[in-house]
Amino acid sequence: WDKPWFIPFGIITIHILNILRIIWLTLTVYFFPDPEILDFNHTYTFTILVYGYVFYLWYLWSRMGTPIKPIVDEE
Repeated sequence: WDKPWFIPFGIITIHILNILRIIWLTLTVYFFPDPEILDFNHTYTFTILVYGYVFYLWYLWSRMGTPIKPIVDEE
C-alpha cells in the first residue's frame, strides 16, 4: 500500500508538464512564426518528452517498494 499516492502525483505532474508544453508552444509561435517549427515541436519534441516522462514515472512506480537484492558470489 505504498503506491496509491503515486497516482495523484503522476496525474498532477503530467498536467503541469502539459501546461508547460502549451506555454512553450505559444512562445514558439510568438518568437518563431514558421509553422514548420511549431509542427515539428508539437509532433516530435513534446511527444518524446511527455512519453519519456510517463515511462520514467512508470519505472519509478514499478521499482517502488521492491528492494534491490545484492548479488552473492558463491565460491
